[in-house]
Amino acid sequence: LSCCHHRLLPFTPGYGLYSRATKVNLHILHTNTATAIKMIGWAVSEGISVTAEMNPMHVFLTWKDVEKIGPYALGSWTPPEHAEAIRAAWKEAPFTLIMATDHSPHTREEKEIGWTDMWQAQGGAPCIEHYFPLLLKDVNEGRLSLDRVVHLCSEAPAKLFGFYPQKGTIQVGSDADITIVDMSKKKTIVGSEIQTKCKWSPFDGWELHGLPVSTLVRGREVMRDGQVVVSPGYGKFVAPAR
Repeated sequence: LSCCHHRLLPFTPGYGLYSRATKVNLHILHTNTATAIKMIGWAVSEGISVTAEMNPMHVFLTWKDVEKIGPYALGSWTPPEHAEAIRAAWKEAPFTLIMATDHSPHTREEKEIGWTDMWQAQGGAPCIEHYFPLLLKDVNEGRLSLDRVVHLCSEAPAKLFGFYPQKGTIQVGSDADITIVDMSKKKTIVGSEIQTKCKWSPFDGWELHGLPVSTLVRGREVMRDGQVVVSPGYGKFVAPAR
């Protein structure tokens, strides 16, 4: 069971109580308020099965970005007091937390109308390519540990969705899924050069510090220096262990 649109609305105890009464696992999407974080922590302390997802874009894009790039930064904005709570949860949440992107590669045409009528503009942004490097930038700036990033982006999702230990860890018997990062490497994001077909990014012009330079899936290199180096069809469906 999942519940989304948790942006500026508080998480209420009711969700947790429903989860306990029905004995289902409750997963909260787009957790984006300090109140929601507190209430999810309360539910977990009560023995209720609640997990949460957060989108780094909610923290990285500030009101200055909204003023600068308008509809390309929306639809979401997190006030500073909530952004601080989210960052604190990234470091040490008292519940299972995973990172996600809510990747929404809308066209420029779908966004441009927002300059005159924001209600008509499509929300979301293409984030899947840059969320991990942005977290590595946080590591270099001392905001997060590299171990915590690995947990949020790999280990925790694999455990939550039943792929662990086939995925989410490096050990004998697991798939050789490995991302190699260069923590000293820097790069400026250029929207027109991203892999996603829409060819724009809300992070256009941002400098990254710390980049993935190679990705292996089942022991085979599939990405090298930002370019896909494997043919379509290499992907393989993985059924969760239940």
